[in-house]
Amino acid sequence: MHHRSSWITALLAIVLAVSYVHALHFYLDGADMRCFVEELPADSNVIGSFKSETWGEETQSYQENAAVGIQIFVEDLATRHAIVNQKAGHKGRFSFTTTESGEHHLCFSQNSTTWFNSIKTRLYVELMFGDPTHKLEDGKKDEKLNALTVRLREMNNRISNIRREQQYQRDREVEFRQLSEKVKGRVFYWTVVQLIVLGLTCAWQLTHLKKFFVSKKLV
Repeated sequence: MHHRSSWITALLAIVLAVSYVHALHFYLDGADMRCFVEELPADSNVIGSFKSETWGEETQSYQENAAVGIQIFVEDLATRHAIVNQKAGHKGRFSFTTTESGEHHLCFSQNSTTWFNSIKTRLYVELMFGDPTHKLEDGKKDEKLNALTVRLREMNNRISNIRREQQYQRDREVEFRQLSEKVKGRVFYWTVVQLIVLGLTCAWQLTHLKKFFVSKKLV
């Protein structure tokens, strides 16, 4: 039984390591909006946490400021469908689930109440992809489940996310292969057309030269 528990723990560690976290920080100047693109498969769970700090002239440093909130906007680039449009405080969390595979636009801007917004903000954002801990099958955590059962359920959900990611990558490979074959076919046909045009041009030039030489009685 001890060996079985050790094996399960090792497997959990491997699977949990596959689910990755994307952490970054950037700067917002006034009402500027900063956006970046994430390519995600369908039915992917994304959990984000953020914290903002504003520049203080008196302290000459960045510090937390509850008066300056953050506007979060997420949309599907293919359909232009807004998934998240949330006004939040200077720190907090947000989450969403993708409905379609493809590129998704994640944008952040200040949500300040001041008339003239010239505030400089440093924003920390951490995104966790494929984390199902916030959403179990029954919609809430069952307090009666022991820790091992909860971890096994998390592992199953993470494996499902990994499979969706792999399937998405395979679909992208198929699309890329089809596009490559289509491009190769067009290049082949265009090469054939060029050779035909070049052959007709050479034949016309030879005929024209022959007529010229005959008219000048050179041949």
